[in-house]
Amino acid sequence: MASPTSGIPQVNYLEVSLQGDKEGSCDVREADRIQLGITMTMDIGTESKANKGTDLDRFQLIMSNESGNLLLTLTLCCYRSERRVLLDLKNKIVPESYDPVANIKVIIHGYSSLDFMDDVIDGYLERGRDTLLVVDWETLASKPCYVSAKMNTRQVGRCTGEALSVLKPTGAVHIVGFSLGAHVAGHVSNYLTNNHGVLIDRITGLDPALPLYATPVDEFKLDKSDAKFVDVIHSNPGMFGKAEPSGHVDFYINGASIQPGCYNVSNPPRCSHRRSAEVFGESINSVKGFWGVKCASFFSYLAGICKQIKNSHKRIIMGEYASNSSRGIYYVETTKEPPYARGLN
Repeated sequence: MASPTSGIPQVNYLEVSLQGDKEGSCDVREADRIQLGITMTMDIGTESKANKGTDLDRFQLIMSNESGNLLLTLTLCCYRSERRVLLDLKNKIVPESYDPVANIKVIIHGYSSLDFMDDVIDGYLERGRDTLLVVDWETLASKPCYVSAKMNTRQVGRCTGEALSVLKPTGAVHIVGFSLGAHVAGHVSNYLTNNHGVLIDRITGLDPALPLYATPVDEFKLDKSDAKFVDVIHSNPGMFGKAEPSGHVDFYINGASIQPGCYNVSNPPRCSHRRSAEVFGESINSVKGFWGVKCASFFSYLAGICKQIKNSHKRIIMGEYASNSSRGIYYVETTKEPPYARGLN
């Protein structure tokens, strides 16, 4: 792979085509059609559903009916050169321009929230250090059917896991999943562990979804066994996001379910839910950083005790640069509008 010039990484789009006609591959078989719920009743035809409105045309998700087979195309974008190339999972073909040594960031959105990850994507693009793979499953996670989207998480996880197994990266793999996408990340890890004996290096859960995930069964939701290091940011706990700790380290923003700056908007819970992605995206290039205060326990957090602790030597950083040795529960204060980072003040 050619080296970037002038220290600026080039941009590469890596499209992953997943098609439902082979048992044992990343498929959408006849038996899986019930999982797709409302999406199966749509007359999609054979036209591409590309060009979803982003400036760089980063995302593409194609569902079509061709010769009786449902074709599902997930676009995973690898920002390393200016060429757009197709990764053929069916025939296990990897383009020559792909660099398996580079660290990979896998970005997964949640229910009807493709644009919520723009801050994360833009943050990584600005830093320009990693291969960036973006999973667009918006057609399978669109309104109004949340139940259908939830049922599709396992399939999307399997498809993404298959994509990573074809790429065979030797660099670190870091999955960043928002809301339902956080649980998809868990399914990606389960697929790779069960089928390839690989444990993901890191998963960052951005306010993992609560609805239909109030279960003690870890297999169905993101938990700390899903990666070598799992860090979670909670911004709407008890509403759209899960309240209980879900990772090796859990950060709770501002100790509230409704975030500062979200009280006077049309949908305060949705605004607060999104805040986890906004602050994580900002953390990638923030100079001040987001610093968390250690809580003795989850119950201490619920009691509001953590807000009163200001000992800087007990603080750790939240977000992209969180240490993989971090453990426990932390309270983090932010401002009510961007830039959200307050540093150690």
